[in-house]
Amino acid sequence: MSKTFIGQDEQERIFLESFASGRLHHAWLLSGPKGVGKAGFAKRAGLFLLDQVEGAGPEEEQDGGGLFGDALPAITPAPKGFASALGSQAQHLVEAGTHPEYHLLEPLVKEKTGELARNIAIHQVRDLIQSLTGTPTIAHYRVCIVDAIDDLERSAANALLKTLEEPPRDTIFFLVSHAPGRLLPTIRSRCRSLRFAPLSDVMMADWIGEEAPHLDDNDRAALIRMAKGSPGRALETLGLELGELVQQMQRIIDEGDPDNSKRHALAKALALKAARPRYEAMLELAPELAARWCKGQQGPALAHGLSTWEKLRDLTQFALSGSYDVSMTAYEAGTLLAGLAHRPR
Repeated sequence: MSKTFIGQDEQERIFLESFASGRLHHAWLLSGPKGVGKAGFAKRAGLFLLDQVEGAGPEEEQDGGGLFGDALPAITPAPKGFASALGSQAQHLVEAGTHPEYHLLEPLVKEKTGELARNIAIHQVRDLIQSLTGTPTIAHYRVCIVDAIDDLERSAANALLKTLEEPPRDTIFFLVSHAPGRLLPTIRSRCRSLRFAPLSDVMMADWIGEEAPHLDDNDRAALIRMAKGSPGRALETLGLELGELVQQMQRIIDEGDPDNSKRHALAKALALKAARPRYEAMLELAPELAARWCKGQQGPALAHGLSTWEKLRDLTQFALSGSYDVSMTAYEAGTLLAGLAHRPR
């Protein structure tokens, strides 16, 4: 299975155990930082469910006390877990956008501007609810993925809540959330929660080694630092030559910049319009380089390093949230980094 889904073994185990018990919860809240694979997990779990066939399997309680009231027909659990659905007819139909039991709710592209809408609108939830009437036609389950539920308009969230309170039979919801604390408590209470944590540096190195084997050691190390445990974030920054950017800033730290040439070069390169992604990467990496410099320092040098880190953090936070001049901001970041070369004693 693709390393894209590295670090999800425990979540898959929990879901499959719930499935095998015959009492699969109707709503799963997948929470954690952006880019750690929550939506990918939802799609793989959904494919697994859509690929199931009726037959001998885990027995349901026969007293009508199951989650959906009446007992469900027995389902044969696939011994290979999620991997069993790879290459299946269900996957082909989902990828073609023609599977009648697969529903994905996400922000739409605006027709006039071509930009992605900021929210999932109430009419999208109403359309989803309407599509869930009746019974599944070609699969035992229906799968609904909301990516992300944080993006629902308030009215849309209330409409979805009613469906979660009285879920249609054989329908499983996967709700992706980057900030579960912002959700309606009543929505959280209707879900079983699965938490996704950032990947370790070792896991990230393993993933990057498979997804981007062409990267050299410097770029790989910089990408790991930039990604902060998020494969999705790493994908967004691939191709930015972050290793070269880190080396450029590290030289300023190690050697200083007595003639201002290094800072001017940094500012000039990042001021180009096409360099905007690298500029934003610099804003995130500069405070981390200062924090790394502080390790092993003591006394006045440590105090100086921490002060530099705080100034870089404030500078970069304001720059990301405002309309600061790119060249001036990059130059100022370089000036703060250069100050680390003059270590107080």
